[in-house]
Amino acid sequence: MNTQQLEYLREAVRAGSFSRAADTLGLNQSVLSRQVAALEQEMGCPLLRRHGRGVIPTAAGERLLELAAGFLQQVAQIKAEGKAADRDLAGVFKLGVPMFFSQSIAPKLMASVQRQYPALTFVVREGHSGDLHDWLLAGELSAAVIYEPKRPRQLAGDLLFLEPVYVVGSRDLARRHGLDLDQGLTLEQLARLPLLIPTRRHGTRLDLDQAMKQLQLTPHIVHEVDALGARMLLVRDGVGVTIFESAGLLSERRDPHLFVVPVVAPPFFHKLMWVDGREQQAGAPWRAFTHAVKRDIVQLRAGLGDVDMPTTDPRLPRP
Repeated sequence: MNTQQLEYLREAVRAGSFSRAADTLGLNQSVLSRQVAALEQEMGCPLLRRHGRGVIPTAAGERLLELAAGFLQQVAQIKAEGKAADRDLAGVFKLGVPMFFSQSIAPKLMASVQRQYPALTFVVREGHSGDLHDWLLAGELSAAVIYEPKRPRQLAGDLLFLEPVYVVGSRDLARRHGLDLDQGLTLEQLARLPLLIPTRRHGTRLDLDQAMKQLQLTPHIVHEVDALGARMLLVRDGVGVTIFESAGLLSERRDPHLFVVPVVAPPFFHKLMWVDGREQQAGAPWRAFTHAVKRDIVQLRAGLGDVDMPTTDPRLPRP
C-alpha cells in the first residue's frame, strides 16, 4: 500500500467514476483502475462497488478512507513544505549529457528545473561518452547521463532507460544495395553495409562492437568519425550509413532523401545510465533534487516515443 493508491481511491470515490477521476488526476483510466485493484487485493476485500454509472465505496472502502484522511492531509502538508524548501535550493549543478540528449530532451528538462528550483544554477554540458567519463572522474560534473560501457566503474550508476538505435542512410544507397526498409535492418544486414561509425571513445561504438561480437559479425567500417555533423554529410552523399539514437533523429526523419529505420533481429539498444560525480552535492535536499531530475528525464524521454523498455529502477516512476 502507498499514499498514491489511497489518493487514487479517494479521487475515484469523489468523482463517482474511474473515467472522471482519471481526467482529474491526468491519468490513463487503466492505470487508475489497476492501482485501485492492487489496493483491494492487498486489503483482501472490495473497496469499491462497480455499477453501470460508475463506482461507490463499500463499507470497507469508506472505513479505509476515514482512517487515511488525516494521514493523507499530513502527507500533503509535508510535500508542500518540501516544495517550499526546494524552491530555496541554491548552488550550481552541472549535468553532462550525450549529444542526442541535448538536442531532444535537455531544453524541456532545463525549463522544468528552472520552474521547480528558481534559485539553482543548472548547467547542461554536452560531450562524447569519453569526455563525460573523464569529466566525471575529474570532478567537473555533478552527474552525467552516459552510455553504460563508458560509465566509470568506480562510480555507481542507475539505469534510466534503454535507447533504441536506428540506421540512417540515403535512399539512393538503399536502392543500390537492394534494401527492404519496411521492417528495419538486422545487425547482419548492417554489417554488410558501408558503415560510418564513431571511434571507441564513444559509447555507441562500444555497444555496436559488443553486439557484432556476440553474433560473430565483422562490420564493414569505411570511416571512423566522431563528429556527427561530418558523419551526416557523408551519409547524405551516399558514402555509407551510420547509427544514431532514435531521440536525436528529429530532422533526419523529415528528410525525404534519407531513410531512418530501427535495428531489429535482435533489437539494438543503448543503456543510458545516471552516474553521480565524485564531488556530487550531499544532503537530503540534493538527493530529492537528483531524484526529481531523473524522474523528469524518464518522463520526457518516454514522451518522445520509441522507448520499448522503460526504466527498471523501482525508485523512479515508469513513463
